[in-house]
Amino acid sequence: MIAGSYDPGIFEHVAHKTPREHVPYFRSGTGMADSSFGSGQLWIQPEAHMHLDWGRRLSRHPDGGGVVLFNAIHELRNEEPRWPVKRDVYVVIHVARKTEPELLDWNFEKFVLSF
Repeated sequence: MIAGSYDPGIFEHVAHKTPREHVPYFRSGTGMADSSFGSGQLWIQPEAHMHLDWGRRLSRHPDGGGVVLFNAIHELRNEEPRWPVKRDVYVVIHVARKTEPELLDWNFEKFVLSF
């Protein structure tokens, strides 16, 4: 799962051993989809997430691990996808099996994308 926001407060919800259901944008029913196959856009919506799936948004890296691919950032209030200008985007990525109900040090990461 991947979530993005212009608010750094998105990071306050994620820590080692946090139950996934306690994270507002990762709990059940907060998933968003832009197409059935995933177009590669990241929607800025701090109360929801987009799914990562192997072979589409999440690809294997030749040296091990994975690479998250997206080609545009989409603000829900705008009609066209666009890159933010002079703004930071705060991103949380969580990769785990459904049987792993907690965020653990090794299955999530926080990023700041600066434009």
